[in-house]
Amino acid sequence: FFMLEYPQIITEKVQCLTRLQRLENKSLEKSDIIITHDKWHKQFLLTHFNLNNKILLLPNSSFTPEIYMESNFLQKRLGVQGQKIVLHSGGFGKWFKCKELADSTYNWDKNVKLVFHVSHRVEDDKYFEEVYESDYRGKVLFSLNPVSTYELDSLVASADVGIALYSEKELGYRATYMGLAAGKIGNYLKCGVPIIATKLLSLSYIETYQCGILVEKEKDIASAINKILSNRDMYSKNAHRCYRELWHPESYLKKVGEII
Repeated sequence: FFMLEYPQIITEKVQCLTRLQRLENKSLEKSDIIITHDKWHKQFLLTHFNLNNKILLLPNSSFTPEIYMESNFLQKRLGVQGQKIVLHSGGFGKWFKCKELADSTYNWDKNVKLVFHVSHRVEDDKYFEEVYESDYRGKVLFSLNPVSTYELDSLVASADVGIALYSEKELGYRATYMGLAAGKIGNYLKCGVPIIATKLLSLSYIETYQCGILVEKEKDIASAINKILSNRDMYSKNAHRCYRELWHPESYLKKVGEII
């Protein structure tokens, strides 16, 4: 069983499981081997399920070494040469606190831009439209055209800071125990882009490696940006090290291969 997403359990919000959710949970307990992303996912399974099987780990990352490149992909695409870019790459929605993130730009330095690079169609999404049509005095920009896998690395590498916010209110335990399931974080690290993320225990490795800063409130993002930009080389070097030591799948896959 390759567990890419957390299974549904009974919570205050979910008092009854669907037939499909019950079948998924049953198949978890009956599988011989479970592959999931990290120790947080593993502990969740051991806490909520009756398991006597092997649990193996595999972060949500691509099988490539860390990337070192000079890139101005977003600066050219969006016409913001000479500006600092804070990138939010991937999904767009209230689960990722995108509106709160955009609203926080009011106290950012004037030469810092927030860029949403969106991974899916959002034209008919009312939440997206609300943010897209709001006036952020030119501080919030949108990259809505898809790119190839290779171009994505160039796009991410052109950012000065990567950002990843998660709403515990909307996502519950799926945010609390995000850990190494956050694909955008892995991609930022691979490209040496320092990170600002929600202060969650399962993301504490970001502070341990000193590859970014965790924030409790969106109002703290501005000072986090300034702190990273004041010593970006150190944060970027540590981002590469974090990806290499914690995220790169090679050592994990070796163990998966040996067991299977």
